[in-house]
Amino acid sequence: MSSTINSGSSATLGTGLDGPNTAPAAPTYVAKPAQYIEARWYNDSPTVIKQGNLSSDEVGDFVREKGKFVYTPNPDSAGGFRLLLSMGTAKDSEAFGQTIPFTQPDFAIIMSGLKIPRHFMNFVSSNGSGVLAKSSEKEGTGLIMQTPDLGLKNPTVKITLMLFHHSPMNLTTGLLHAHFGNWHTRLPDLLKQSIPTTPNFHWLHIPIMALSIYQSDLETVRVGLGSKILRLGGGMAYKDWKAQEESSSGSNDPAVVIKGINRLIHQLACSDNRATYGMRWGKFLLEELKKGPVGGNKPEEDEPGQHREYKEYLEAIKELFTGCKETFDSLNKRVTAQHTMLYSTVSQNDNKLNYQIAKAAKSDGYDMKAIALLTTFFLPGTFVATFFSANIIKIGDGIRSLWIYWIVTIPLTAVVIASWMLWSRMHRQRDLAADVEAGQYMAILETGRLG
Repeated sequence: MSSTINSGSSATLGTGLDGPNTAPAAPTYVAKPAQYIEARWYNDSPTVIKQGNLSSDEVGDFVREKGKFVYTPNPDSAGGFRLLLSMGTAKDSEAFGQTIPFTQPDFAIIMSGLKIPRHFMNFVSSNGSGVLAKSSEKEGTGLIMQTPDLGLKNPTVKITLMLFHHSPMNLTTGLLHAHFGNWHTRLPDLLKQSIPTTPNFHWLHIPIMALSIYQSDLETVRVGLGSKILRLGGGMAYKDWKAQEESSSGSNDPAVVIKGINRLIHQLACSDNRATYGMRWGKFLLEELKKGPVGGNKPEEDEPGQHREYKEYLEAIKELFTGCKETFDSLNKRVTAQHTMLYSTVSQNDNKLNYQIAKAAKSDGYDMKAIALLTTFFLPGTFVATFFSANIIKIGDGIRSLWIYWIVTIPLTAVVIASWMLWSRMHRQRDLAADVEAGQYMAILETGRLG
């Protein structure tokens, strides 16, 4: 097996750890050595007693051995968690054998070792809209959370968290698989810092912390998208189109700007889905938190205010997700308006260009009409002069003979011009009648009265 897929305790999403890469299941996945963190509680504050790397061959041993709680000198106060951690960077959507470096049979063995029901496999392998699933057994409770697969080429935080809480021993064993952007680098330290300072450990502490980091990453995305859209406000849509013609390959090229806007719209939609999932996640944990107090004890045995603090913390995170979602909705309306404005600007300048072309064509039409009129005026006289010069008809010399030329030329010119005007008028009337008929036909089609 390669490094592991999910799990969970605590939470701080981070990026890869130092060490050689394991053989990836797909060329788009960079897997890091699996790590585990183990902590136990007794009467004193919790202590991380073991931490280190696991080779791919040791992952199965972790599940078989660490899934049991052996060292319990004081069973009444025993408690803790063990976490197997797998991380990497992925470019494609998450699936078995790709960004999750496990085959389905391998993953089924791990789930069996953690006593998590096998039917959870269906949830994890179908994660298009995110997974929030739970199943209670006699010895404890299984929980799986998987963030939505948004199909982005460069996804940010992507988490698969699988836990099994053994109620009699107050022991949580889990798997956490995550891939992130390269800015997350301190995952092991953040996990240790998130260990509660009380042996009265609530097993939902781990997914609560994971939710917190998921929200923090989404907040980073929100700020980044807001900055991009703010810069877009001074873009091409507010400038004269003529100034852009000389920079067709630059950032103000309409094709480039439209492509960028479409990308922003897609990112906003994906981020909105992430915010929606975060709200569902928070609601899911709140409902689980209400079912039982910290550590599974009776309410009067809880540490004062601890259960309330978890509840208030979750409600605050839910409000943050709600704020992010409202912001994404607002940004989406803004960038959509910018998109519409851009197309309106392009259409407006296209209309101006078409008007200029039509105006030039009209001017050319007047010129052609004048040329045609002049040609029509001089053509009969030229024809008559050519005919007389051929000596087909004998005409005497002298100025008096010119009257024959004018008697023939003037009537012929008048007939040609009148015929041209009549022919032109007939064609205009015929075209107008065709347009009227076409308009009436379209009106009939629109009103549904045809046939």
